[in-house]
Amino acid sequence: FGLAVQRHGEDLWVDGRKIAGSGAATIGRAAVVASSFLMHFPARRFAESVAVPSDAFRASLRRALPRAMTDWSEQATPPTEAALKAAFLAA
Repeated sequence: FGLAVQRHGEDLWVDGRKIAGSGAATIGRAAVVASSFLMHFPARRFAESVAVPSDAFRASLRRALPRAMTDWSEQATPPTEAALKAAFLAA
């Protein structure tokens, strides 16, 4: 899709910031596999929504998230869900 991504373990990064990730776990007898592409990530709204131990931690989170994470819409026009699904299935 034209993004200059670098692979770091199971994650994808653009210009030193995470844009996609995946992981797996076992919960009881079930295997759980998940992945995400950050198509649109409102970092400030996220920081305001999560449970944190203090206002100082929330302020730190507000500053840190934009430095650590990016989203597709910041880098380029995101693909449609169908185009992304087709690329995933082809790979």
